[in-house]
Amino acid sequence: GVKTYTCTVCKETKTEAIAALGHVDADKDNKCDRCGEKLGEDPKPTYSDFTDLDPNGWYHDGVNYMIENGMMNGVGDGMFEPNGSVTRAMLVTILYRQAGSPKVTGVGQKEALHFTEKLIASMAWHHKANSGEKGWGDQWQSALWAAQGAEAAWFLWDKLSEQTRNLVLKMLIHEADRFIGYQVPYYQDKEGRIVTPGDTKAEENAWNSNILTIACDMLPRHPHFQQWFEKNRELQISAYARPSDLKRHETVDGVILSEILQGSNMNEDGTVVNHNRIHPDYMVAFMHSATNVLLD
Repeated sequence: GVKTYTCTVCKETKTEAIAALGHVDADKDNKCDRCGEKLGEDPKPTYSDFTDLDPNGWYHDGVNYMIENGMMNGVGDGMFEPNGSVTRAMLVTILYRQAGSPKVTGVGQKEALHFTEKLIASMAWHHKANSGEKGWGDQWQSALWAAQGAEAAWFLWDKLSEQTRNLVLKMLIHEADRFIGYQVPYYQDKEGRIVTPGDTKAEENAWNSNILTIACDMLPRHPHFQQWFEKNRELQISAYARPSDLKRHETVDGVILSEILQGSNMNEDGTVVNHNRIHPDYMVAFMHSATNVLLD
């Protein structure tokens, strides 16, 4: 900076340079205490920075992972709300940060929305609920595909045309209704006998539950809501159930484990068998169950 002197007699002025004092950041908040200039990136929060996080909480490992990897940084005022709900906006933010927070896509928002709606509408239109028996649907994994299409539509629901919404809803309802009265499959039965050798039903039950979760979320007043909800609950509980869970009397989502489970899909040690071997890919298919939690 500079300092200016003015003569009280002749009014002549003179200036001289003032040596810079330099930035000071005594409180380590990445802002200069003198001028307020930002000095760097905001400090990354840690688990202990949040006043509502219990060091021994059941959520500790998961929440700590999200904080350490920069995917979540709380809701403000030193709060994290570990028992709160994850909104669609939060989910998008998490996925964006997980992808490395890319700053340039090369595609404008309007163009991206137009292209995305075309993909959603095309997928839904080709489902047999909209195009008849020549379309896809009613097959292995088709409920998963429909769920993913409906989830994409739900994120953009207010921006989609009425025609696209109707196509999506018909596809969604058709695939969800397939599971009314559905007999949930198991790898082992109640007596421990292997029902489907070398082929756990863990991942199938997990991904089939996705269509029922999104159906319940999007259509809470639909006449089939209760049937969807009950079958969704059974699929999710059974997906990664262990043999010992059949003897547990805890209540989960309003049902007793020992009463709702008709078998198990995961070994007692946490492994699952598929393609006739312990298969890591099918162990991490638990991500389909995690998707349900985020959507709810």
